[in-house]
Amino acid sequence: TKSCGCLEKEVKATMHLKHGMAKSRIWNIWTGMRDRCSRPNNKNYQRYGGRGICVCPEWDSDFQNFYDWSMENGYSDDLTIDRIDNDFGYSPSNCAWIPQTVNNSSNNLRVKLWYIIRCVPQFEADYLLPLIAKVENETDRNFLMKEFRSAQKSKSRRHPKVQKSPDA
Repeated sequence: TKSCGCLEKEVKATMHLKHGMAKSRIWNIWTGMRDRCSRPNNKNYQRYGGRGICVCPEWDSDFQNFYDWSMENGYSDDLTIDRIDNDFGYSPSNCAWIPQTVNNSSNNLRVKLWYIIRCVPQFEADYLLPLIAKVENETDRNFLMKEFRSAQKSKSRRHPKVQKSPDA
């Protein structure tokens, strides 16, 4: 039998799609992540692939792996992917979905508590200060704040930024 060709167009349109997500936001995040890490022509390559930042093989080779991890780790359309330690690449152990407002600077220090990630001032306001306020002894409260701030300062020195020498 002959048809108008509609069925053939429909079949061809979906024939090469494994997941049907090729134009979704999460697909664009995945392709963008891979692109800035592996393509020197990408405008952000120097900040990613040029520094040795890469996408783990598990995600790089298979969108479905990235998608599954994302769905199991809190992905939603109002969040952005974040590398917890900016000196390491994109991988399940180094990434989290966070609000864009928290991911506003590559130099923000972040606190991770279970699946909650906040920049230091937000963590203090949301979690630390209310918790410390419940400690009755003022000396203990001051000690806890001092220890927290000391730990954050030492963490910020753990990965000093490499600066080029003036003659380089």
